[in-house]
Amino acid sequence: MGIHKPVHHLLWYSLIFLPCHCWTRLPVQYSIVGFEPEDLQSDKRMIELFQQWRAKNGKLYEHAEESLKLFENFKRNMKFVDSNSNRIGFNIGLNWLSDLSNEEFRERYLGKVKSPVRWDQRRDTRKSSVVTCDAPTSFDWRMKGAVTPVKDQGVFGSGWAFSLIGAIEGINAINKGELISLSEQELVYCDKNNGGCDGDYMDNAFEWVINNGGIYGEAKNSCIGGDGTYTPNKVENKIVNIDGYGNVEETEAALLCATVSQPISVGIDASSIDFQLYTGGIYDGTCSSNPDDINHAVLIVGYGSEGNNDYWIVKNSWGTSWGMDGYIYIRRNTNLPYGVCAINALASYPSQTTVASSPYPSPTPQSPPSQTPPPATPPSSQTPPPPTPTPSSPTPPPLMPSPPPPSSPSPPPPTPSPPPPHPSPPPAPSPSKCGDFSYCLPGQTCCCLYESFGFCLIQGCCDYTNAVCCPESDYCCPHNYPVCDVYGGLCLKKFDHHLGVALMKKKWAKPTLPWIKHEESKEMTYQPLKWRRNGFAAVR
Repeated sequence: MGIHKPVHHLLWYSLIFLPCHCWTRLPVQYSIVGFEPEDLQSDKRMIELFQQWRAKNGKLYEHAEESLKLFENFKRNMKFVDSNSNRIGFNIGLNWLSDLSNEEFRERYLGKVKSPVRWDQRRDTRKSSVVTCDAPTSFDWRMKGAVTPVKDQGVFGSGWAFSLIGAIEGINAINKGELISLSEQELVYCDKNNGGCDGDYMDNAFEWVINNGGIYGEAKNSCIGGDGTYTPNKVENKIVNIDGYGNVEETEAALLCATVSQPISVGIDASSIDFQLYTGGIYDGTCSSNPDDINHAVLIVGYGSEGNNDYWIVKNSWGTSWGMDGYIYIRRNTNLPYGVCAINALASYPSQTTVASSPYPSPTPQSPPSQTPPPATPPSSQTPPPPTPTPSSPTPPPLMPSPPPPSSPSPPPPTPSPPPPHPSPPPAPSPSKCGDFSYCLPGQTCCCLYESFGFCLIQGCCDYTNAVCCPESDYCCPHNYPVCDVYGGLCLKKFDHHLGVALMKKKWAKPTLPWIKHEESKEMTYQPLKWRRNGFAAVR
């Protein structure tokens, strides 16, 4: 639809000065701004939607010409969403990249497409890995505390650095029990063998980290200026280092087995318009499955299924306003040789053989008895050697043996005492009383399931003795893991820990009382979660 001159002036004025007063309720299929098909026929309505979208995403434009250009991109993307959202099996919508044409999106956020010669050389060096394993039906490293929050690479093709750093963060958390956010900037500016903001392969960056002796934390800036000049800090040690890296065979089975061991860095093609505007669901869109078209790198942190549809859980580096809070589900178990978006083709992982001691105490085994007995004392029946005589002491004559004393009749042996009586068995543990009308079985702890105005209306039970009842939730924790991380699905020893045991779900308490008189249940301990460790931790 063309824009006439009066409408053009209206657009110019509205895009610069029009405030946003009308907010719409967001439909499920649109993540940022909802619209109806008839809105596409009204320039005024589309301007209002554009203003809402700008306010939602904090978009500021310097010139009116820029606003008009990006508004045209926004309109084209709106029409693409309207025309295609009902014919695909995943969700697309007006996310924060909706003011960019697909060409501008590729130029700003993706790296250069690698040549087929480079790909062939890379493929020839890949090693085969384990292709069969006993893997669970679903797995998520976010639930294990091995994934940092989603980051934003900005307007740079530096996804390779974020993918690699995410893999190093993961293996370090698994081995050392501490989740540390590391510095992608150090790789982008200091690793001169890689492509910087133009993108490159992860293996080159793994080599740089090994040769550099490790990588600093995210807050540490170890580069001087933007020219890549690197000045090592000789006072402070590197926070995290790796000992090597490996490549995963180009099959989904091998990639699945590798993902069970740690988060995996993978290359993909992310250049399609439906990938740019992705907002949810299991993606199987128009991206290329040819390894020659790989132009971005992401991090596989797990996998799962919805019905008959299997998917990879993929962490991107375009901020939380893209996709599902920064994540995308990419379909797996397809007939494509390299998977959807060629996700199987370039999978790598770091290795870390130097494992620090776990922050959690492990049981100390009892030392076995020594196999070498201590030196024995000579028996009393042995006759010690005679002393060596000195010149001043003559040797005494041998003594005659004394006659034995007369024998007397020996007394009769004492009567043995009767054996002690067997101790009576301890009484069976009693159930715990929960309120006036419920109880929990022995070994369980009473936990309130539903509370209102300070009164527990529905009682529940936790299958732990002296459990910690997580307030305002359906979960509980063992007493030695007293911190409830409900968002992360974990029970932690301390607030600053990132690894723990899984939360246990409370059960309904028994509704009858099998006793007449019984002491009250043990006092419940509440220790609520005071902070969220992972902004997108999966909730079970």
